Amino acid sequence: MTFRPYFSVQVGRGEDPNLSAFLKVTIRQYSGANNSTLQHDSKALFEGTYPRVACKSVRLHRVRGRRGGPKHVRFSSLTPFGDWVLGKSGHSRTELCQEFWIHTADDVGAPGPDYQTGYGPFNAVACVAHVERDQQHGRGTHIKEFQVGVGQTVAYEVTLTNGVPFRATLTWSDPAGIGQTTTEADTTPRLVNNLDIRVERVGATNVYYPWILNPDLTNKTEAARSAAATTGVDNRNNVEQVFIANPPSGRYRVVLTHSGGLPGGPSPSAQWGSLLTTGDTPLPPVFTAIEASPSGTNALLTFTADPGAYFHLLSTSDFVTWQTNATVKAEGVTNSVLVSVTQPYEFYRLRRQQ
Repeated sequence: MTFRPYFSVQVGRGEDPNLSAFLKVTIRQYSGANNSTLQHDSKALFEGTYPRVACKSVRLHRVRGRRGGPKHVRFSSLTPFGDWVLGKSGHSRTELCQEFWIHTADDVGAPGPDYQTGYGPFNAVACVAHVERDQQHGRGTHIKEFQVGVGQTVAYEVTLTNGVPFRATLTWSDPAGIGQTTTEADTTPRLVNNLDIRVERVGATNVYYPWILNPDLTNKTEAARSAAATTGVDNRNNVEQVFIANPPSGRYRVVLTHSGGLPGGPSPSAQWGSLLTTGDTPLPPVFTAIEASPSGTNALLTFTADPGAYFHLLSTSDFVTWQTNATVKAEGVTNSVLVSVTQPYEFYRLRRQQ
C-alpha cells in the first residue's frame, strides 16, 4: 500500500484573550492510504497566529509544478487569508498568493525544494511578517509586480549584508500551452513565456541561479527524484527562487529576463511577473533628467529606481514646507513623471510610500 502525506490547516481562536483579533493556526501532516484516510499517526508541522479572517477550516494541498517541477504548496479554500494578504500588501495578482506561501515557507530537509515537501510547510506568521516588512520599508520594496517584454531584461541593484540570508522568488501566471494528446509521459517543457531570474555580485564574477530539480520523467528513478536540489537555468517551471545563505556584503544585481518561448510552443508575449525578496535593501531612486515645457508650466522628471516600487513625489520652493504632488509607481528601471510648475523655483524628491 502506498501512503501519501496529507496536510490540513486547523484554524481556531487563540486561547490568549489578548490575541482575540488573531486566529490560531495548526498545520498537521497525516499518513493515510488516501487523502480521506486519517486513522494513522499525525504530527504538527507548524503552529502560530495571524490576523483573524472569515474562515473556519482549510486544507493545504501539494500540487505539481509544470511538467515535473517541484510540488508547491497552494490553498484550495484559504481565500479570506489570501484576500487579506493581497489587500494589505496593496496588490491584486492571483499568482502573488502562491508566491507568498512559497517564499515564506519553512525549508525542511536539504536546502531548497524537493519532491516530498515542495518548498516546505506553510508559515502564516512569516507570511504576515513579509507583508508588514514591505509596508515598513516602503510599498513595492519587497513585493513587486511588473511586466517584462519578450527578449527584455530588467535589472536593478540591491545591497546585501554578510550574515543576512537573501531570497528572491519569481512567479507568473503562464498562458495555456499545447495540450498533451497521449497518455505516455511527455518530457517536453510546457512554458509559453519563459522568464528567468539570476543574481549577480557587482564587481565580481559570482552569479547565483535558481533552484532546480531533476524530474527524471523518462526513467522515474527514486534516486534522481530524492536527490537534493541544485541550481541552474530553469526552463520548466513558472516559479523560480534564488537563495544566498551568507552573501558577502556589497552590491548585487537582480536580473530578470524574458527568454521567449520554447521550441514547438505558442508564440510568447509580454508577461506580468511577481517578485518577492527578503534580506535586501534596494538603492535609493535617482533623478537623471529634468526637462521643462516651452511654456514653463510643466516639467518632465526622469528617475531610476527598482521596478515595482511606489514613491511619493514631493516638492518645495523653500526647503521648509514639502507637499506631495503624486504617488508614482516605478514601472521599470527608468521612469518619467509630468508635474505642474507653479513657482519660479521648484525642488523635488522621492520618498518610498509607507
